[in-house]
Amino acid sequence: TTPQLEELPLLPDAIKALDELFLLVIVGEFNSGKSSLMNALLGGEYLPTGNLPTTNEISVLRYGEEKTERDSDGQFVRYVPSPLLREIQLVDTPGTNVVLERQQKLTEEYVPRADLVLFVLSADRPLSGSEVNFLKYIRKWGKKVIFAVNKVDMLENRSEVDATVEFVSSNARDLLAIEDVRVMPVSARRALKAKLGLDATDDETAGLRGFGDMETYISNFLGGSESGEPLRLKLGTPLGVGSAVLAAAERALVAEARAAADDIAAADDVSAQMDAFAAEMAKDS
Repeated sequence: TTPQLEELPLLPDAIKALDELFLLVIVGEFNSGKSSLMNALLGGEYLPTGNLPTTNEISVLRYGEEKTERDSDGQFVRYVPSPLLREIQLVDTPGTNVVLERQQKLTEEYVPRADLVLFVLSADRPLSGSEVNFLKYIRKWGKKVIFAVNKVDMLENRSEVDATVEFVSSNARDLLAIEDVRVMPVSARRALKAKLGLDATDDETAGLRGFGDMETYISNFLGGSESGEPLRLKLGTPLGVGSAVLAAAERALVAEARAAADDIAAADDVSAQMDAFAAEMAKDS
């Protein structure tokens, strides 16, 4: 029988995405400030924010007149008139610490399709248990991940900011098994205020400079300043999913081959016992 591979349905979507804008998937706990960070990236207060979970479903953000609808697949699509969305698509996901089983499955299906994953952490409690578990899942797909340590304006001084960044960098290197880890200290709240002309502060812990560095990195990474990187990312997504499907198929076939070998061995054992029994019966007769 053909092995049932959970990765297989992801492949058509990954191939289809080759003709679409780059996909930036944003993940993190519900109170890490994901929605605030997305608003700052978009340059306006388009998404609801607050102390309670504000994202219960996955939403794909695309450029257009402001509205929300469901596409043919039942997926929420939010249209926002932000220039950024002319260049990339954003995916807003439920918090890693509050997702239900269905929401977690949907979120995990988007990770393999992502061209870049932006992991938002809160400076006052970076890398919680749910975040560590989700990073382990991301590692399975070998996705490029950048980290935004949000709310750094809550920290006392630059030393605390540097210590937090080093903590995240060190643990991320171990969890993802990579050396090149990008961790940027930001304050999404202050960055949005600055974009709206309400706050021009840029002291060492305000997080405005880090937010600008993050925007520049995303723009350069997806826009082509790093030679060949956009093409590598776009091709890497379906190739990565395809590799995962092949690896899963190989594991399934190996398991089936072992089961078949065990069945053959059991049948041979029964046959040998039957032959021995028939020989004994022949002696008695």
